[in-house]
Amino acid sequence: MAWREKTVINVSRRVTITARTHQGTYSTSPRDRFVLMYTPTARGKEDAIGHPIEAVRNEGSPWIHQASFTPNVPGSYRLRVEKSVPGVYGEYWWHRTVNRKPPALPDITRVDHRLDFRWEDTGDAPAFVRWHFMLHFKCLFTERWPLKFGHALAIHASPGSTAAVYFQNDGLVEKIHVPLDAQVEDIWPLNRSACERNFEGVRAFHPVRDQLLCVELLQRDPLVDPEGMYAFMVEFETPVPTLLAEKQPAFINLRMYYQNDTEWWAWYPVDEGCLVTSGLHIQGSPFEGFEALSGIASAAASDIKTYEEPANFEQVRAIVDTLCEVRVDLYDDRGALVLLGPTVI
Repeated sequence: MAWREKTVINVSRRVTITARTHQGTYSTSPRDRFVLMYTPTARGKEDAIGHPIEAVRNEGSPWIHQASFTPNVPGSYRLRVEKSVPGVYGEYWWHRTVNRKPPALPDITRVDHRLDFRWEDTGDAPAFVRWHFMLHFKCLFTERWPLKFGHALAIHASPGSTAAVYFQNDGLVEKIHVPLDAQVEDIWPLNRSACERNFEGVRAFHPVRDQLLCVELLQRDPLVDPEGMYAFMVEFETPVPTLLAEKQPAFINLRMYYQNDTEWWAWYPVDEGCLVTSGLHIQGSPFEGFEALSGIASAAASDIKTYEEPANFEQVRAIVDTLCEVRVDLYDDRGALVLLGPTVI
C-alpha cells in the first residue's frame, strides 16, 4: 500500500525535505526552518487548522530536514510542508462591503511581528483580519527556567468587535462578541482566574470575561508538550464605524500566562520569535491529500458474521426511472471509519 495515498492510523510516517537554493544547489542556511502540517479534511473537521511538527535538521547533511507524523483519526487528510519565519501571517480585509471577509480574497497579506494592534479610530481599522501562527514553547525556555511552560493563552479585543480563536485540529474553541459598553482601558495585569473553567468546561464569572478569548493549555487532551509547537488562528472583526455613537479605538492583543525570569506568574506578551508563521505553504508540497484507515481488512483476521434483521427492520421495494447515487462507508466494530466508500450509481 503506497502511503502517499493511504496509510493506517497510529503508524508513524517520515517525510524527508531537501532544501535547495534558487540555483538548485543544496541550502545549508540556518534560516531554513520547515514545518510539517497535517490536517484532517473529513466531514466534521472543516474548522481544523492543522497539527504542526517541526522538521529536524540532519547534522551530517545540513540541507536535509526530517519530520514524522502519526495520524490518529481515520479519514482523509491534507499534508503540507511550510517554511516558517518569525511572526504571524496576517490576511487583511480593509473594505467594508459585502466582501469584507472570507471566502472573498484578502486585500493584503503580510507577516506581522506580533499580535498586538491598536487603531485610535475604528474607521481606520481593517474590517476583518485573520492571523495564522504557531506558538513554539521551547523558544520560551531560559537558563533560569529550562522548562518554562505557558498555562493559557488569552486574547483581549475591543468593544463592539467579534473575535474567534481556532486551535490545532480541534478547530473553533471559542468565539465572543465584545459588548459596546465594555471597558476600553488596558486590563493587564490580570489574575489567572479570568480564564479558569469548571469541570464542565464553563468559564466562571469574571468582570472581563466577555472581553477575553481563552485557550487552556494545561487541561487539553492530549496534553500539550512543553517542547512542542502548536497552531492557532485568530479572527477579528471590527464594528461598522457609522453604527457607533462616537469615535472609539479598535484593538486586539495576545498574552500568555507563564512565569518570566522573575518569580511572578502573570499574563505576558509572547516573546518575538516564539510566534512563527503558519500558512506559508511551499509550492508543490508533495502530499496534498491522503487517506488514513483504521486498519487493513484481511480474510485471515476478519470475522464473518451472519446478518440479523433488527426488530424494526422494514424492507422497501421501489422502481426508479432515474439514476441515483448511494455512498457506502465501512466502519469497524468500534465505529471507526475503515473505508470512505465509493459512490454506487
